[in-house]
Amino acid sequence: MPKALAALVTIIALGVGAYLLFTNRPADTGTLATSTPTQTMGIATTTVSEEADLYKIDVAYPHFGVAEIDASIDTAIQADIAQFKGEAVAIDYLPTAKYEMIGQFDTTTISDQVVSARLVVSRYTGGAHPNATVVGLNFNPKTRIAYSMDDALALIGMDLQQLSGEAKRQLNLDAGDWIQFPEGADPTRENYATYVIGEREVIFYFQQYQVAPYAAGILDISVPRK
Repeated sequence: MPKALAALVTIIALGVGAYLLFTNRPADTGTLATSTPTQTMGIATTTVSEEADLYKIDVAYPHFGVAEIDASIDTAIQADIAQFKGEAVAIDYLPTAKYEMIGQFDTTTISDQVVSARLVVSRYTGGAHPNATVVGLNFNPKTRIAYSMDDALALIGMDLQQLSGEAKRQLNLDAGDWIQFPEGADPTRENYATYVIGEREVIFYFQQYQVAPYAAGILDISVPRK
């Protein structure tokens, strides 16, 4: 995962079909970080659209109408975009196709305890296919700070060892034939760094190649909140 978004995941702690999903993103509201003003909590689509000789960027991500939360999200997205652009312009050959970065968000929650969304970013950098990364955006609307992994574990009443056991049970039940890298569900903080907090559950995501081959897409498990 790129460093900028990995940092956001730590702090706030699929595959052609997935790529096609990204092309059905929410309608653009502008270019280069424009958003619909809001006075109360809600969802506004913020977009970054840019195209140059070597790359194309079209990313839609959420604003929740809370200045501090929106600023945190802006900072991480802009840093990740800057990194992607730097990688594109640094190549010393003429690519057969432009590098492409496409993003979409969904699975949003707005309540008095949590505002959250799942952001999926697909990057094509000259390989056989694009690669997708899930990022969980999870904030406490009262404190206006991000929920940590420890917060997420407290919400489900589990430690990493218990979560790992439940994850392997669900993965084997739902996608057993796909699981090739079971160590990707071992009880480490890195393995469970991507999650989205909902009103009744916490969904943990396993990135492409983390527990299964590319064709399996991004797998997830759902754990009820206590």
